[in-house]
Amino acid sequence: MKKRRDTKQQNVKPECRLTYPLLFDYACHAGDLDKGLFELVRKHLAHCPACRKTAKDISSVVGILRTVSEADKNIPSRLSPERRRRIMQFLGKSRD
Repeated sequence: MKKRRDTKQQNVKPECRLTYPLLFDYACHAGDLDKGLFELVRKHLAHCPACRKTAKDISSVVGILRTVSEADKNIPSRLSPERRRRIMQFLGKSRD
């Protein structure tokens, strides 16, 4: 069985490959990034409109999910790694 490739990661510009995987934690203010990585992403976003748009989209989606989560306490407050992957995959398709 062939291993499925992450086609979105392949479509990321070379200068974005380091920061793209960090956008989710940066945009969600999850606190999962140390100061150095946070600054790396912040500086990259200052000059990359494509990643800035992706970070904004992630933040919007997570904001909606948090609102729904607050309304229904049965929904987990943190997203699973699979859910994160699916959101990033979806946002990647809308960015192309």
